[in-house]
Amino acid sequence: MPASLTIVMYHYVRPLRSSAFPEIKGLDLSEFEGQLDYVEQNYQVVSAAQIMEAASGGEALPDSPLLLTFDDGYSDHYQYVFPTLKRRKMSGVFFPPGCAVMERTLLDVNKLHFLLASGVDFQHLIEKIESEVNLERKSYGLHSIAGYRDEYWLPNRFDPANIVYIKRMLQSALPEELRKRITTELFRRYVSSDEKAFADDLYLSLEDLKEMSDAGMEIGSHGYQHYWLDSLTPEEQKKDIDASLVFLE
Repeated sequence: MPASLTIVMYHYVRPLRSSAFPEIKGLDLSEFEGQLDYVEQNYQVVSAAQIMEAASGGEALPDSPLLLTFDDGYSDHYQYVFPTLKRRKMSGVFFPPGCAVMERTLLDVNKLHFLLASGVDFQHLIEKIESEVNLERKSYGLHSIAGYRDEYWLPNRFDPANIVYIKRMLQSALPEELRKRITTELFRRYVSSDEKAFADDLYLSLEDLKEMSDAGMEIGSHGYQHYWLDSLTPEEQKKDIDASLVFLE
């Protein structure tokens, strides 16, 4: 094995500036092409199969190996990434959540992404979240608004404090039932009332994945429901992992 392996992880890759949601946290297709130019000049793209072979004592990886990975099963990956990699004779590993592909279920995390990219005043989102916290405090045993703000109103390298707060409240801080209801209400108000149509447009299909696999792309597990596994009980983890393995088969 070489001294190091570089792994690059992508999510949305699309002609961002001309898309319906140019503010989505994604990568413009032209910039993706530029990054692949750099990769071709400085690295050798390898597959997951090559990595596992080398890790098992088989054929060693080449110098400067790099693995390209693509999360969340977006149709971007079939429309734009797949033909780009084929043209360049590169491989990639794609990690779709099973429920997004098989059930066309719009994930809450994606509702939140597009909500934040919709142009809505972020203060409206915060007011809705905090209003629901005040209304449901006794029902769910919730903390005070001040307590949540102390814990989650903090900037990170990706987002300012108000965006981190919105994301944490709607991704992990609040009970799942409550945060799903809030996220869905806000998505329907500011983005789309037709979740099924939105999901059909957003995610890869099973046929897309089969074509990509047949062409040499690799497909991996990203869970079935796209849960943060450390938030689940061992039994819930097993259920989600088993469902994702059935999906891969």
